[in-house]
Amino acid sequence: VSTQSTGEDMPTAMPDIEDLLSAHPQVLEYDVLVVGAGVIGSAIGRELSRYDGLRVAVLEAGVDVANKASKANSGIIHGGYDAKHGTVKSELSYAGSLMFKQLADELGFSYRQIGSLVLGFDEADVFQLERLMANGISNGVKDLEIITDTSRLRAMEPEMSQSVIAALYCPTAGVVAPYEYTIALAENAVANGVDIWLEHTVCEVVQKNRKYVLKVAEKEQLEFHGRYVVNAAGVHADMVAAFAGAAGDFHIVPRKGEYIVLDKQQGGKINHVLFQCPSEAHGKGVLVSPTANGNLILGPSSVYSDSVDVSTSFRQLRQILRTARKTFPALQVSRSITSFAGIRPNSDLDFRDFVIQECDKRPGWINVAGIGSPGLTASYPIALRVVQILTACGLELEGIKPDWDGTRAPLAEPWPSGARVNHPDPRLNLVCVCEGICEQSIANACNAGIPVTTIDAVKRRTRATMGQCQGRRCRRAIRKIVAEQSGLDLVEVTRRGSGLSHEFEQEWIASSRVSVKRLARL
Repeated sequence: VSTQSTGEDMPTAMPDIEDLLSAHPQVLEYDVLVVGAGVIGSAIGRELSRYDGLRVAVLEAGVDVANKASKANSGIIHGGYDAKHGTVKSELSYAGSLMFKQLADELGFSYRQIGSLVLGFDEADVFQLERLMANGISNGVKDLEIITDTSRLRAMEPEMSQSVIAALYCPTAGVVAPYEYTIALAENAVANGVDIWLEHTVCEVVQKNRKYVLKVAEKEQLEFHGRYVVNAAGVHADMVAAFAGAAGDFHIVPRKGEYIVLDKQQGGKINHVLFQCPSEAHGKGVLVSPTANGNLILGPSSVYSDSVDVSTSFRQLRQILRTARKTFPALQVSRSITSFAGIRPNSDLDFRDFVIQECDKRPGWINVAGIGSPGLTASYPIALRVVQILTACGLELEGIKPDWDGTRAPLAEPWPSGARVNHPDPRLNLVCVCEGICEQSIANACNAGIPVTTIDAVKRRTRATMGQCQGRRCRRAIRKIVAEQSGLDLVEVTRRGSGLSHEFEQEWIASSRVSVKRLARL
């Protein structure tokens, strides 16, 4: 472009085309927008993925799905007897417990139905067991039984305290790897056409032309438009609701739960999920349970906290151990391999119940909030209920997709025959010696439909770094594989994707947890 000088300041070139485009927002149109890719948002996404012609997006602030409470909880599938009869929890938790066998078969995540025992140590506890059983029967729970034959109890749990005089037995309870389950839901949703947008933090909501417009902090010129929004944002659900003008409906009251994980030698000592009698002060209290993958888990504590503090404390872990030893006196704390904490997003609307409802002030806006325990158990019935609410709001469902596939193969095959360290075949090249995970399993996890950019994302998909050494021997090799598979530079691959350097992030994580050496002295 040439111009003749007139003595005035003239532009030397046309405006850059990118500058012109950036002045106008990029609009992505969907029928349903789900905020939050934890277990609830992922279950909703998967259920909506069934329907033909439906455009669904899930927006997640974190670097991965299952990045908050859904990765850091007890992993218990509750039997449904504990939730107060008449609550939403009581309607959905037992129904959820009955769905997990089929879900695990379809989606390939770790789950075991091992049953639970609520232990009674005196006559007052036995009275509580009877109340629990009556409540469970009212909730429709089958096969509940109070066992008073102590010889039978000892046969069921040889390492259990000799002081136990009775127990409420629920055979339908189980254990699940909650992060595996959430990832499986999300990956299956993606395979069936749902878009999951990681690192997209909703920061503003406006209404335009009878649609909700969601703006995200990371990309100012990107807007997500949808007639329906499902707010499943966990500990931030009240903040997201406030963006939409629903600030007065409920408030999240975060509670932190800390846990101790012991090795599989200790996990083999206990056969069932063991609870002590619940109380008003401590809820379900401290449990002792095998995990779905064979470790032993103790916890949780329960203290009010902010929504980001996931450090562990010597004081809380010491109290967990003291309480757990009442159930399992021979507990060997020297076999601990790690501790962790998670934040439960309880609601103050009704502390004892879930919030699953359309907002009166905002038609088409559905809050799914306050999903504390037993939210994991109830997750899929919650998704089904949300679909019912959406259709009642006017969402038209055209029928099931003819090519919808609700199955997913497990990502990792531990200990394949012939595996060894430095094997030339990636299928047999052992990377994580503690858990028997090979290079190919890690590569598969990086290419299953959801971007994997951190070491912890690999951990949650394959169990690599979850063993005795907690990644000290394999983290470097995993980091290299993630870089190769994702196309990232090695310096961009860190443990959690916090924005810190890998080395500084490692130091920060170590400083926020009670060390195993210190745990061993308790």
